[in-house]
Amino acid sequence: MPLNEALWACQQELRAIEKDSYAKRLFIFTDYDKPVNEEDRELSETRAGDLAALDVNVELFPLPTYDQVVPSFDIKQFFANLITFDEDDIADGVLDVEGALTKLGDLTERIRQREFRKRVSGKCSLELSKGTKIALNFFSTVMKAKKPGAKLIHGESGKQLAQ
Repeated sequence: MPLNEALWACQQELRAIEKDSYAKRLFIFTDYDKPVNEEDRELSETRAGDLAALDVNVELFPLPTYDQVVPSFDIKQFFANLITFDEDDIADGVLDVEGALTKLGDLTERIRQREFRKRVSGKCSLELSKGTKIALNFFSTVMKAKKPGAKLIHGESGKQLAQ
């Protein structure tokens, strides 16, 4: 799928989301610093501009290729006009791939934290003085996983039946 079509599809999906509800972000993971030819370049830049008009934050995660001894990603090839970057991440037009891998590790950690939420394992309220109380919650980051209960599903439509 060409990049401009992927950006257009993301624009169509993100347009339907209310602006105040969520921070809209699009992540691009690639090891290729020039993903389009010259004729598709202008379309991709237009689609990226449309995403920026929708307040979509487009983040690039450059990945090293298997044959690179020193990982580098030449941002001037294509992505410089598409996405805004921190000046600290770029040295002589080459994006720091190690920094991007650190960002990728941070993203993985954020996703893991959202997927496996902390559970309250206990509560305690303390009265410091008359009219002044403090409540403490005890959290457990690791809990035994339980097998979910059976759900009845309609045989033809595949939709869940009311219980």
